[in-house]
Amino acid sequence: SLDRTVEDIKDLPRNSNIRLCKGAYCRPFFKNEVQMFNECLAQSFLKSHNIFCATHDDIIIDNTAISYKGFNKEFQWLYGVKMNKAQELLDDGYKVRLYLPCGKDWHKYCSRRFKENPLVVLSMLAKSILAYK
Repeated sequence: SLDRTVEDIKDLPRNSNIRLCKGAYCRPFFKNEVQMFNECLAQSFLKSHNIFCATHDDIIIDNTAISYKGFNKEFQWLYGVKMNKAQELLDDGYKVRLYLPCGKDWHKYCSRRFKENPLVVLSMLAKSILAYK
């Protein structure tokens, strides 16, 4: 459960690779997800973990970049979303990994994501179309 994530991180061996993910779903927030994400980051960096910060949330992205300069981290999110933000982070020297669904069932994944959060997918499509003008 999300409520025990910080404790789970404490139990991991030092220098573990951790992918912290805040999904882009349309749903009620758990108790302050941003605060919980930040607590997970803080605990992770205390144990020298390598963090893969997977989110489209600007508050989390900016806080992680500013608050944890010098720590080993990588930002990850879906290709086509926030491409300008990805470039800003790259220009500032951060690692960025973009996720591109592929394979024979890519359409099932994308359909499910569209149902979960139509705004993210519509934004991605609009930016992709505009990029080719």
